[in-house]
Parts: sequence; C-alpha cells; structure tokens
Amino acid sequence: MEDQKRIISNNIKRLIKENNMSQKELASEIGISPSTLSDYINLRAKPSHAVLQKIADYFHVGKSDIDTTYKDIDIIDKTNKVSSSFYKMLDCSVAAGMPSTIDAIFKDDLKNIELPDIIMNGYVGQKDLLIMKVNGDSMNNVIPHGSLIVIKKWEVENLKKDDIVVFSDYGEFSMKRYFNDKKNQRFIFRPDSSDESFSDFVISYNSVNNLNILGKVIVSIINYD
Repeated sequence: MEDQKRIISNNIKRLIKENNMSQKELASEIGISPSTLSDYINLRAKPSHAVLQKIADYFHVGKSDIDTTYKDIDIIDKTNKVSSSFYKMLDCSVAAGMPSTIDAIFKDDLKNIELPDIIMNGYVGQKDLLIMKVNGDSMNNVIPHGSLIVIKKWEVENLKKDDIVVFSDYGEFSMKRYFNDKKNQRFIFRPDSSDESFSDFVISYNSVNNLNILGKVIVSIINYD
C-alpha cells in the first residue's frame, strides 16, 4: 500500500507542477484542507475515491492518471464499439448471507452480465469469475457502496498481504483486506473505510474450518453515485 501512496503522491505533485499552482490552491479548489492534501503528498494518508474524483475532475484527467489501481471506463467514447464478454453475477449483495461455495450456488441465483473487456485486467472471458454488488461502507476508501466487484477463486496459500477478498464465517459473506498473522496463528480481515466504527474480523487457525474464502477481488467497477 505504501508504494501506491507514493504513486498517488507523485502524480498529484506532477499535476500541481504542470498547472503552475500551489498545494494550498489545489486544496481550496477541491474543498479539502491544506493539511489533508499535505498528508496525501507526504504518504501519511491515502485519498478516498471521492477526493480522487475531485482531483481528477479539476485537472480533467481520469482517476487512473492519479491512482493506477483504477480503470476509468467512464472516459471511453461510447460511440466506439468496445468488445465485451458475459459473466455470471450473483443476484444479491456481498454482505448478504448465502451458500458457502460457488459450487453451492443454485443456477436460479445467477444471471448474466456483460462487461467491457478493457476493464478485466487480463481475465477476459474466464469462466471461474463471479460478479457481485457491494453493500456497505466497510471498504469505502477503495470500493464504495453500490459498486460491482469481480471475484476469482484463489488458493489461500497464494494470497498476499492487503489482498481484498470475499470470505464467509458460518455463511455470512463480507469483503475485507486479508492478513495472515502467522506469529499469532490467526487470519485478520481488515476494513479499509473512512468510518472508524468498522473493526477487524479475526479468526484463529484453530477455527479455520468455519472459514471459507470465496475468492480474491481482481476488478472493481466503481459506483460514483
């Protein structure tokens, strides 16, 4: 995450320099305090998706020009033909209770959804992908409420620190960042939210039989509403 903060910081500094303005002027234009903007530039904090959108709108660039984790499909010229593929979407939100594995999901619970190939990050047309809608704000710094996520089945041993996963404990699914705390023999699922009331979900290695990781979130399609 520190590397991504550095990328964002460097891109904001570049845009400020290219437009011959000061940090204070930019902060005023987008409605945040100079100290908050300073935190972004000095790697003390990461801007939320809403702030990134304000910066992008002000400089007339895409959010991906600031934060490279974004895919700005909204700037595609809709008059051009864009190739797309169909995927299975689970017709409920990520926070809803549901079966513990993809295999257990009834066909009636799935519908087809068409997505542009350009946003799929090399996973175009893969059959083991599942689309879901996000319900809630526990990850709103990176994936806000109402967004769509693309989930790919992923072996736990191949997950890395900070990966965003969809997991369940006794059938109730949630989306969080993944940490394997080997020292204390536990898994930690951590929110990434502007709302500090959200807390870590922790499950010990001894209770791992109750844990099911549906998959890793490989693409998010941000809802700006």
